[in-house]
Amino acid sequence: MKIENLIRDKYKNLNETEKEILRYIISNSNKIRGLRIKDLADAVFCSPNTIVRMSKKMGFTGFSEMKHVIFEELEKNFSQVPISEDGLYKDLLKTKELINSELLDYLAALIVKKKNISIFGLGPSRLSADIFSMRLTFLGIAAISFIDQHAMLFYANKIKENDICLFISFSGEQKGILGPAVIAKGRKGVIISLTGLSDNELSRIADHSMFFKTTSMYYDGADITSRVPADMVLDYLFSKMVLIMKDEDRLTSEEPEFIKY
Repeated sequence: MKIENLIRDKYKNLNETEKEILRYIISNSNKIRGLRIKDLADAVFCSPNTIVRMSKKMGFTGFSEMKHVIFEELEKNFSQVPISEDGLYKDLLKTKELINSELLDYLAALIVKKKNISIFGLGPSRLSADIFSMRLTFLGIAAISFIDQHAMLFYANKIKENDICLFISFSGEQKGILGPAVIAKGRKGVIISLTGLSDNELSRIADHSMFFKTTSMYYDGADITSRVPADMVLDYLFSKMVLIMKDEDRLTSEEPEFIKY
């Protein structure tokens, strides 16, 4: 079976961590021949045993066989996930259905009231974190984004009670994002998650969870998955904040009532 068909057939059976491993391998296909299992484990923040289990789920005897086969096939310039012309449109429609307007109203009021927020994002989520942080500063919100794992861990340990923390992750299972989230939660920060639609660990840690729908896509070994659905949710939240700030009568001197969604 060609690797293109194999991935299409097996991908749905992988958990989010295993999908993250596969995405990394495909995105770094030019390095895969010399890639050691320990280096891969460090890159995706998982254990070598997790990679071995994923390899066997894909039908290989282990990581060595899997990387050899994938390397040989990717060299032939195949795309790994079928690309649909209307795929993004469908993802955006689904994301719109997932948007909880009541939750966004609450979060917008909370952030405007607090006037500060810490935003965490790794990998593909880094750009979303940076852009959202920049836009919030235009509203006078003290927003700072952390896109380096060590910086995330450092600042997570500085979180104070009721500080607002937004964690963005496509899978919601990256150890590099889960570690800081657990620390911030333990320090009684208000944890908000934005993840792809799944029952993931980050959304379970969070006090408030937002979701988007996106379809993973690769071409010629590169990850070309759209970031637009995630940015769409952030744009809805941003728009609600703008409306609040334009209408000061909507703000009260009291904290918004805490609601667990």
